[in-house]
Amino acid sequence: MHTRTFTKVVVALMVVAAGLATAIQVSAQQHTRYKLIDLGTFGGPSSVLAPTIDGGPENPGRALTHNGVVVGVAETNIPDPFAPNLCNSSDCLVSHAFRYEDGVLTDLGALNGLSTNGSLAAWINDRGWIAGASSTGTLDPLSGNPGSRSVLWRNGEIVDWWSRRTQQPWASRRILHKRDS
Repeated sequence: MHTRTFTKVVVALMVVAAGLATAIQVSAQQHTRYKLIDLGTFGGPSSVLAPTIDGGPENPGRALTHNGVVVGVAETNIPDPFAPNLCNSSDCLVSHAFRYEDGVLTDLGALNGLSTNGSLAAWINDRGWIAGASSTGTLDPLSGNPGSRSVLWRNGEIVDWWSRRTQQPWASRRILHKRDS
């Protein structure tokens, strides 16, 4: 009697083990694979997705659309005109906002069309509107720091949101979010 019970238990364990092995194989076959892509720079040493004031990523989820478009900031090889005391990166190089799609890194430019003005792209919505900031190329008379404005890139053009709608930095990010929801 004990031998039959033992045999049934062993057979049951083998069936469970076979089922688990099959489930593990199926799970391994369905494992999501990721591809690491170097987005590049504009001649400088680094780039960052959705940067914050201190340079780190704020929320990488805000830098990526459902269509695979990514935004951020990449360094150029142009020395920062406010170096060495007031530069925005440790390398004292001008950084520009970028848009990356299908293997193409696009420089979004900066206010006044000057390559020496820095810019950054912090958010993008599924319509392709990009919120960020751009330096103005001048010093703020009150703080003595390089001046910057909240901007919105839409349909390939940069819009100085600061002067058009509000006097609050990063206001374009709120507008971008409201219109996309």
